[in-house]
Amino acid sequence: IFEMGLILQDEGDPTIFAMDGEGPRREVSVEPFGLGAFEVSNSRFSKFVASTGYITEAERFGWSFAVEAFLSKTVNDNITQQVDAAPWWLPVHGADWRHPNGVDSSID
Repeated sequence: IFEMGLILQDEGDPTIFAMDGEGPRREVSVEPFGLGAFEVSNSRFSKFVASTGYITEAERFGWSFAVEAFLSKTVNDNITQQVDAAPWWLPVHGADWRHPNGVDSSID
C-alpha cells in the first residue's frame, strides 16, 4: 500500500508530454493505493470477467480511445473526431479490452 501524500508530478522526465496533462511539473495530492506484485494478464482478466460479470467502461460506452499508430487503415478511415489537445488518441467504436484497437483487433 502506498500512503496518501504529495508528490512532484513530472520529475523532470524528458519523455513527459505537457500537452497530455503530464506537465508542467507540479505538486499533486495522491490518495492511498495498492499495487500487485505482477501485472494482470489478459488471461487472468478474462477469468475475472467470466467469474464476476464485470463490464468495463469501454464495453458500456461502445468505444474507447486508441493510439492512431496502432489502428488498421479500415478503422482509421472511419474516425470522424479527435481530441485537439491529443490528436494521436482517437475515439474508436468497438475498442475494448478484448479489441484494444477496434473491432478488427484482438488480444489473441
